[in-house]
Amino acid sequence: MSCRPVVPLSFTRHGDASRPAVILLQGLGMASNAWPAELVDALVETGLQVVLPDNRDAGKSPRVTGVCVRDVEVLGAVARTLARRKVSAAYDLDDMADDVVALADGLGIGRFHVAGFSMGGMIAQTLALRHPERILSLASLSSATGNPATGLGRLGTIWKIIRPRGPARTKEEAREEMREMKRLCRFLSNTVKDQERKREVRK
Repeated sequence: MSCRPVVPLSFTRHGDASRPAVILLQGLGMASNAWPAELVDALVETGLQVVLPDNRDAGKSPRVTGVCVRDVEVLGAVARTLARRKVSAAYDLDDMADDVVALADGLGIGRFHVAGFSMGGMIAQTLALRHPERILSLASLSSATGNPATGLGRLGTIWKIIRPRGPARTKEEAREEMREMKRLCRFLSNTVKDQERKREVRK
């Protein structure tokens, strides 16, 4: 576990608690209710229980108090990451992964499947690295490893993804934000693939 304390995550639980669990992790600033209800229902129908946590600083989970991050600092952190320089933050992916393990412990879930979208995919990957004995399977959706060498999409698209957002007022608004995020991530992913193909051609 990280030396920093875990944060008790808000969550919803769907299906029979005695069934194998899948934990779905959302992206940066996104609440868990952005997962389509049809997806959750389909997973339950296959015989799984589905756990939807809100990451810290998102949805109904606790906020990190006393920390105010400006837009320019977010962009600066992205630039430092791309330059492979250290980024200082109140918490990191290790802490967020440990939050999920603490939630699973509290629910009496030993091993579980995990799927994450965008930053949630990064948390899922970190979970598999830090707690491999707990992970039955991993799905990383529209995500990345954090390696700058894999390429960079258009900065305008990246800003649309990471820009601050107010909380969704309705479930439909949250789902529309999810659909927009998926469209942007597909565009970013295709841009990265194009860059990788160009590098291969130059070799």
